[in-house]
Amino acid sequence: MCFVNFQVLRNNMNITVVEMTKNKTHKEGNITITQPPEFNWDTKTIGFVLSILSYGGLLSFLGTFPVNWFGGSVTCSVCMLVSGILTILHPAILYIDFQLFLACRILTGVFENFFYISTTEIFSRWIPKEERSTLISFSFNGTNVGLALTYPMCGYLAHIWGWQMVFYVTGIISVVVAVICMITVKNKPSQDTWISRNERLYILQETDHEARMESKSHPYKSILLSTPVWALCINIFTFIWVASILGTCLPLYIQDSTGKETDEIGLISCIPNAVYIFMFPICGMFMDYWKNNSGVTLTRIHKTLISTAFIVASVLFVGAAFITDFTTTLTFFISIQIIMAFVPLILQIVSVALAPDHSSVIAGMTTFSFSASSIISQTVTGFMIKNHTAQEWNYCFYLAAAMSVLGAVVFLLYGSSEPQLWSSLAFVEEDYYLNELDEKK
Repeated sequence: MCFVNFQVLRNNMNITVVEMTKNKTHKEGNITITQPPEFNWDTKTIGFVLSILSYGGLLSFLGTFPVNWFGGSVTCSVCMLVSGILTILHPAILYIDFQLFLACRILTGVFENFFYISTTEIFSRWIPKEERSTLISFSFNGTNVGLALTYPMCGYLAHIWGWQMVFYVTGIISVVVAVICMITVKNKPSQDTWISRNERLYILQETDHEARMESKSHPYKSILLSTPVWALCINIFTFIWVASILGTCLPLYIQDSTGKETDEIGLISCIPNAVYIFMFPICGMFMDYWKNNSGVTLTRIHKTLISTAFIVASVLFVGAAFITDFTTTLTFFISIQIIMAFVPLILQIVSVALAPDHSSVIAGMTTFSFSASSIISQTVTGFMIKNHTAQEWNYCFYLAAAMSVLGAVVFLLYGSSEPQLWSSLAFVEEDYYLNELDEKK
């Protein structure tokens, strides 16, 4: 539920901006009356409005501190509560002052990115290592459900009730989910009285988290100098660039290609994201089955899947640039979503697997990369589609293809899914860890 809410809040503006900036026509008898858009924003301004939320993610490294002080559950609940309240206030603030609205969007982005860091901490404390792919895929699949719901729901609300209703409804939903999270989700299994003693002991034993130091310092230097961490950040950057074309910019592309109404655009835009809902659980179970029933390392599994997904996506993006038929292009986008379903799931797993005790710090870096990619990709797209022509969109597809190739090469050469020697497992239980490595060799 938290991830569903997270995606709805992050993407409600993507479809709402179409209704806010389009000309509106209606007939009075035989006369067609055209009304100018309520907000006469050019493509650069639209790109900036869509990307401004990600500016809050540039402060994501600060999210490590509230997670360490208050725990993942408390931080998660508070972030959703504040984000929901700010979203409800969006229309009123926009009518008061545009600059104040942008500041409100940035602040909303700060809390939304803190939320993402808090969930990584929750994963590291609650999910056993042998079930990591399956259970993270189940939880993280909420992002796909949220994306699939956002466009048709927000498109319908904007078209029937006005764009203001989008922010009111999604903000209220966020407040409700925050209250539910406060009641049901605990920072760690030892604090949860709703589960059985056997389940609690099983989780604590399999995660091996609370058996180590509760009050510890993070090895910031080792994290910043870690090649696998930087490979993870680069792959998140490239994936978000691709996702921005398939998600954030897709409603604008559909409008430019078809000229459909906002509610229809919302329904079409949700198709590629709806594919992920079915692919994520399949991918998670497939990776756990492959790992647990073969001698292949998790790193090799992840490298194989990510490099294959990025290369195929690159080929399909180039193919979309040569195709003029909209239906065929949309089919290519759906195919990219299917093959790319492994990528965000693997990157989420890797961010926990590299150093479970320091996952909040790594999540701060990856969230920064996520936000930087969102900002740059949406801003660049806004500059590239000045005239909304097919040729301009083709350039966007070529750039997405290049990013896909970069992601494949970087993770294939430098990526890893194994615990790093600088994690607390190395300096708190170093002898045990080294013995385990020797046995594996």
